Amino acid sequence: MGFYLRHSLGFFIQLAPAIFLCIIPFPNSSYRFPRSRICVGYALVSLAAALLFPILLNSSLQYIFPDDNVRASFCMLTAAAVLAIVWFLLVSEAAIKKILVLLLALIYAFTQYAIVNLIGSLLPEEMRSEIYSGSYLFLFAATAAVMFPLSALGMKKVVSNYIRGLDEQNMRKEFGIVVGVSLGYTVVLLIYSSGIGGEFREYWWLLAPPLLFVVIVLLTFYWFLFQESVLHRKESEYRKNAQIQQMQYQSITREIENAHRTSHDMNHYLRGLYELLEENRVEEAKEYLDRLVKQVHYREQENYCENKAVNAILQYYAGLARGEGIRFESQADCGDLTIQSMDLTVLLGNILENAIYACQRVKTEPQIDVRIGIIGDSLMILVRNSCGKVYPSGSYRMDNSFLPAEAFASGKQGGGYGLKSIAMTAEKYRGEAGFQFDEQRQKFTTRIRINLHPEML
Repeated sequence: MGFYLRHSLGFFIQLAPAIFLCIIPFPNSSYRFPRSRICVGYALVSLAAALLFPILLNSSLQYIFPDDNVRASFCMLTAAAVLAIVWFLLVSEAAIKKILVLLLALIYAFTQYAIVNLIGSLLPEEMRSEIYSGSYLFLFAATAAVMFPLSALGMKKVVSNYIRGLDEQNMRKEFGIVVGVSLGYTVVLLIYSSGIGGEFREYWWLLAPPLLFVVIVLLTFYWFLFQESVLHRKESEYRKNAQIQQMQYQSITREIENAHRTSHDMNHYLRGLYELLEENRVEEAKEYLDRLVKQVHYREQENYCENKAVNAILQYYAGLARGEGIRFESQADCGDLTIQSMDLTVLLGNILENAIYACQRVKTEPQIDVRIGIIGDSLMILVRNSCGKVYPSGSYRMDNSFLPAEAFASGKQGGGYGLKSIAMTAEKYRGEAGFQFDEQRQKFTTRIRINLHPEML
């Protein structure tokens, strides 16, 4: 009975942590089933495999694999391979990301195995007569107690954050060599532990230190590659965002110019046409033209800010908003700014375009409130608008706090770059952007801080 319990417990302690390390990095949205159910399922399957292991160890496998270590390695690898394949199918992520996480879990498993055998090689022969003797069971439990919490924290705080933003194509190029070295390390350790290491345990003291050194080198390479990959992704996004901003800027300025042209050239014509249509009682045409006249009036008469670019943008979007029946209020106090006109136009244009889009989809009286001012060396922008629904990305919890752009997915058909463009523009000036959705009040708030003198920071 003691043999059975020791080997079941040892097998479980060695197998389960590595499997759960694979589950940690990916969010719940990446799994085809709720992650909590997958964790419970894996725990039960790992326990079943552990209970079956002592039976298989003394079964007919003895004739196929006479050596106990080879037989035990075969059982462990079979169980791990089956669980890994199922996990691979359950995760809806790029294959390279799954391979990377799986390799890190394997490095954990083999590193623990190397440490246990390194220490175990110093024990008297009678204390290491079985694969999971009392001494070895204690070593596996002790190393798991130390290594698993640290590895789980690393998977959750480091690996999870990095792989979420890594580009699949870049990962194939940048991680190819390190993944190959990791596989080589795994194969060497597997062959050694199943063959030479099983027969001559005293050689663990000679081989384990270089193997552990390889682990340290590999993890260091992974760390630098993670950082480099994220940096490359950000540079790529900045280039893409710059192109999008250029197109947005041209579109917004073209619309503003058209609005001003309409204001000056069409005002009297529209009023005359409105009077003619009023006599014929064409209600639909009258309401439409009445709305256009109001837009022209607001754009001509209202002055929001001394800064010409900000004033033009506010005039344009105020006309659009009121034309849609949205109450628009603004208080802006800023003169000359060090921010490039294109960045300022795209920033405010995206914020107000998103606000109007959200207001068009609420049932209550829609409204937009804009506050712009200078505090110290920063331009502060606060926009509150009616909003009935947002689309969380699943990366953050919606708790009424200000969240980054990555917390929200686009609700527009075909996606969009609005929030991301806003955030990257703020980052360009070493500022920050935060977004808050208050479900109870049906309000969405955009808060931007931009440094007016980023070169001094």
